[in-house]
Amino acid sequence: MDAISRVWRFFAAALCFFSFGAGGLLLNFVIFPAVNLLTGDEERRQMIAQAIIRRSFRFFVGMMQVLGAMNLKVEGTEILEEDAGCIVVANHPTLIDYVLLAALLPRCVCIVKHAMWRNPFARGAISAAGYIDNSDTSDMLANCASVLQSGHVLLIFPEGTRTSPGKDLQLKRGAAQVAVRARADVRIVQISCKPPYLNKQEKWYRVPRQKPFFLVRVMEKVSINKFVEDAPSDAAAARKLNEYLTKALLPKTV
Repeated sequence: MDAISRVWRFFAAALCFFSFGAGGLLLNFVIFPAVNLLTGDEERRQMIAQAIIRRSFRFFVGMMQVLGAMNLKVEGTEILEEDAGCIVVANHPTLIDYVLLAALLPRCVCIVKHAMWRNPFARGAISAAGYIDNSDTSDMLANCASVLQSGHVLLIFPEGTRTSPGKDLQLKRGAAQVAVRARADVRIVQISCKPPYLNKQEKWYRVPRQKPFFLVRVMEKVSINKFVEDAPSDAAAARKLNEYLTKALLPKTV
């Protein structure tokens, strides 16, 4: 029975990721160009694009669960959905962490590597949704502050890439610097998966013997004031916040 279950989960995952890829092509080359053409107001266009991305990701996550490719539990969904004007930071153990969180956030903006803006299969979505290019630090910080002031949630994975299994979290200071410069509070989210699946060393088709269980825990919102009030400089405040995040993002055992 375990072998049959594993084979089924392989085909279920294959169907889900194929659908994800096909849906991405449809969005990038048909849906988002149509939204850009028919919607003149930039703010409204971004809201529509973000809503489309959210519903698409919800469909993908629901499909993974219905077909038995994974189990998922989210603790604190209502808290995350009500957040506005803050930074959501999360650890990054799996390939689909962004998908899981973007499916929950009504107005979500991400910081995207500059290389993605040259990717013809991705730039339509990230441009339509108003995502932020990380190529110029000063522009990035200004854009992040503007996004937060408008009530959007800024989603950042401070590690910058998926966690290597068995290794400690190594956070870059970008998230902390954005929070300090924008004077924005930070929502902590912990993501864990047991047994490990879709991590940095494993391909999607290497399905584990047991069905993977994803747990998303929405944790406390950290006030930025406690880090900037007594700090001698923004750089010192960012270092202090980064140290705090390194401990706070460590997920508990599933």
